Amino acid sequence: MMAPLRRCLLCFRDTGTQGETTLKCSKKALKDQLGRPKQVFDVPRITTGGDATGGDTGGSGYSLSETLPDGPLLDTSSLRSFTDEEIRKATRNLSVKIGEGGFGAVYKGMIKTSPTAQTYVAVKKLSSRSRQGLPELIKEIEVLPRLHHKHLVRLIGYCNEESCQALVYEYINNGNLRDHLHGKRSEVPLPWIRRLSIALDIAHAIDYLHVHVSPSVIHRDIKAANILLDDRFHAKLSDFGLSKLLAEDDEFTHITTDVRGTAGYLDPEYYQTRRLTDKSDIHSFGVVILELISGRRSVEFTGKSHFNLVKWAKSELAKGNIRQVLDSRIPDGSYNVNALWRLADIAIRCCATTSADRPSIGQVVRCIQEAKGDEMRTPVVQEAPDKPPSDDEDNVFTFRCDSMDDQPQAR
Repeated sequence: MMAPLRRCLLCFRDTGTQGETTLKCSKKALKDQLGRPKQVFDVPRITTGGDATGGDTGGSGYSLSETLPDGPLLDTSSLRSFTDEEIRKATRNLSVKIGEGGFGAVYKGMIKTSPTAQTYVAVKKLSSRSRQGLPELIKEIEVLPRLHHKHLVRLIGYCNEESCQALVYEYINNGNLRDHLHGKRSEVPLPWIRRLSIALDIAHAIDYLHVHVSPSVIHRDIKAANILLDDRFHAKLSDFGLSKLLAEDDEFTHITTDVRGTAGYLDPEYYQTRRLTDKSDIHSFGVVILELISGRRSVEFTGKSHFNLVKWAKSELAKGNIRQVLDSRIPDGSYNVNALWRLADIAIRCCATTSADRPSIGQVVRCIQEAKGDEMRTPVVQEAPDKPPSDDEDNVFTFRCDSMDDQPQAR
């Protein structure tokens, strides 16, 4: 049986199957192509991993034997190039697997950063059986080298040989937020103040992507599994395989695109209209904040029953049942009520059905900062009130941050 067709991560040309002549990117060709305007390579696909939204593809995803769109070479000048041999040496022949996705497996490794220094890395290696990984690896090469922020995972380099196509990232040693909330690390619950700090870290990361990068970046897959924690529990946003670059145009309002994302986090307006805006990330982040507050998954399926975190939280908070929403593992007296209501309120506003009703990421950052400020000033309370602080009987959630602007409109 003929081996699967492989394609170059840089120029998208066939690198051949077994028995065929291999085509390589020459240094001259790479130099000639660098600096061309970047093109977003958006291979139509609905699924991402095992928990993504299904669509017209029937969940089949992307096959390496299909044709990628034509486009310019990617600028890899800031990245380190690794050989297959170097990847195998760094990972001890792929001996320590630390994760897996639709693209293939992730391995822990160690590389030299100088003649006398070494550092741990995470190596995401494309599987020959992957039906969706190559476009996502290409997108990370396109997006990550131009991003520099302490709350974004850093891409160090890549391997682009016929026998190994992989990306090399900085290693974040404390797992992901999903494991700390719902998985193998959840036996030791995250303290309330640490949850506030994680929310603020990721809000800063999203603010950087939406406001401080040109063109702006929509992540499109913000979820607990894509938030990594270091040994001091500082949070970093990872996995830019589904991200989109916004047009550099003052009149720009949205992108019409195939729906991609993860069930439970996906913006309902984007799902219905296929009109992607920065507010789609705001919705997903709102779900993550609710996970931090409640310790519950975004969606749960138990037999015939179906649990939706956003709907449940809206219902409980509308009745003033803040303690019912708060993770039961957080003891009374260890949190500030005002901080809790501020965070719950901004989470619900982020999860508004229509994008025009959602706050901007700047407003979200300010509100979380004020919630953390409340927590730091008066860290101990005895119990939550029956109702949220309110001065507006017409709105269910009226605990607004003092520095909030007027209701924002979708960009």
